[in-house]
Amino acid sequence: MKRVITVTGNVHGAGATTVAEMIVSMLPGYNFLSSGQVFRKLAEKENKSLEEMERGEMDLKVDTEVMRRVREGKWVVNSMMAPFLLPESLKILVFCPPEIAGYRVYGKRREGERIYRSPEEATRALIERTVRDLQVFRELSKKAPEPLRSAYRRVVEFWADPGYFDFVVDNSDGIGATERQVRKILKRTKEA
Repeated sequence: MKRVITVTGNVHGAGATTVAEMIVSMLPGYNFLSSGQVFRKLAEKENKSLEEMERGEMDLKVDTEVMRRVREGKWVVNSMMAPFLLPESLKILVFCPPEIAGYRVYGKRREGERIYRSPEEATRALIERTVRDLQVFRELSKKAPEPLRSAYRRVVEFWADPGYFDFVVDNSDGIGATERQVRKILKRTKEA
């Protein structure tokens, strides 16, 4: 089993956090790290709301912090950028059609996130957020210092490309099916 496992989704709301937490619960000794948590802590430290944070500059800080933290120990990292920041990791893509992700997000309320009036509104917002993030990464791929510049180039080139990842988890059919897929992946990687 690799020391670092990275998990991302094809769209915000795909279930990457759920899958990452599931993996941590199945692997004793692994720690959980979410770039979203790092982002929120940095915002709190700077006494700003998430909306007030300057994208680009904050992404650099968050991604640098993620890379620093995982130098030692065993980690499951949930982040849009993690598989590209840490290409030597076991890379997992969680796939979920945006419409299903939107329906799920509409039904949940996470602290600090907006409330949607309909599943369709949530779907549009998730897609727009993913596109905005990719635009930020495209800009960073031109000006960030190495090794971050290479990571941003990889995310722009390979975003949600199943061929880049070691495994793809289809999170369309609910938590039971997802858990069975995760168990298979962990069994296969332990045997390798």
